[in-house]
Amino acid sequence: RFHGNDRSSLCNQYNRVYAAYQDVVTHAVMPEASDIYTHNHLLADLRKESGQSFSSEEITDVALTLSSEPMLSFIEAHRRDFLRECLKPKPDWKIIERHYHWIQNNYLTPKYLNAEYFQKQARILKHKKSRMEIRKELLSLNTKTSRMSQRQKELLKSPRLTQKTLQIFAYLRHLSRWIDQRKAHMMQAVYYIDLLLQKISSLTDIPKSRLGYYTPEEIIKLLREEKTVPVKILASRRKLSVYVTWPKGKGIGEALFTGTNAAKIFKLFESSQAGEIKGMVACAPVFSFKGKVQVVLNPHKEKFIPCRILVTTMTRPDFVPLMRAASAIITDEGGITSHAAIISRELRIPCVIGAKIATKVLKDGQVVEMDLKTGEIEVV
Repeated sequence: RFHGNDRSSLCNQYNRVYAAYQDVVTHAVMPEASDIYTHNHLLADLRKESGQSFSSEEITDVALTLSSEPMLSFIEAHRRDFLRECLKPKPDWKIIERHYHWIQNNYLTPKYLNAEYFQKQARILKHKKSRMEIRKELLSLNTKTSRMSQRQKELLKSPRLTQKTLQIFAYLRHLSRWIDQRKAHMMQAVYYIDLLLQKISSLTDIPKSRLGYYTPEEIIKLLREEKTVPVKILASRRKLSVYVTWPKGKGIGEALFTGTNAAKIFKLFESSQAGEIKGMVACAPVFSFKGKVQVVLNPHKEKFIPCRILVTTMTRPDFVPLMRAASAIITDEGGITSHAAIISRELRIPCVIGAKIATKVLKDGQVVEMDLKTGEIEVV
């Protein structure tokens, strides 16, 4: 908990929290670059290095298995602990609240989950699943790490894998752990930053919704010099912002663009809406899958219809309830170590990642067929 309500103490607390948050985010951006490699080069490099000795199905299985660290993700760890409490005669939901109240946060807003929330989720789960089914899911989570380790040991002994390939996979496994830890820290940090913004809002009479569009430097100036940012500027940032960084000497240069300039930069990164919908297969429990799609960009505002194919730009922890209800997943972004790839393999549901234009081309209710050998998605 934060102490002190004067500007000076709030400024010092904000500086400490944001410095820690910035350290987590900026020093760990590198792992995200692995998605570019895994999406565009990994499978081709693996085929080349192995001398075409793997079939298409084997190539994907090897890539998915060897690029993941044998561990439970923070989302899986939460699920394991939640299921354990569900099976207890007298569950203590305060424990789950204390450790996982942040589990559905996103990068914009926190959603504090209390003991009553987890208790309600337990009632819903027990209505859908028998005690035996809950035990089975818990057993699967408890044995996942050992099963992954055993499977990796078998593949790592394969004479079809070169030393170079083995080094690449060792690196990717390290990055997958790093990405998971980074996301967990970021989701927790959002909660603490929000607490500070609430305190700053009460002190300055500026709505928290506006403070969210202040830069860290502007928050400091607000607290030290009582300097506010014009409402018009904050509104333009909310409409569209592009934050750009570049190498500058031993540090980085940075700039925040809004309005026309932001739109021009943003357009450079938009994919064309023409052409085939194709991505990388992240999970293939079957060779092909057909179903109705639903595009969801904000899981807090859009109601997802169970058993549809979830289509989104990229998934985050707050998407997990929707992912559990989905029959399959398609994302615009991501690589083998992405959130969608990891969770889909945990759930054993079809998943194609990095489809680039899926959210722009596909419409709610359309029936699509996912080719889980090639990653191609066709509207039926």
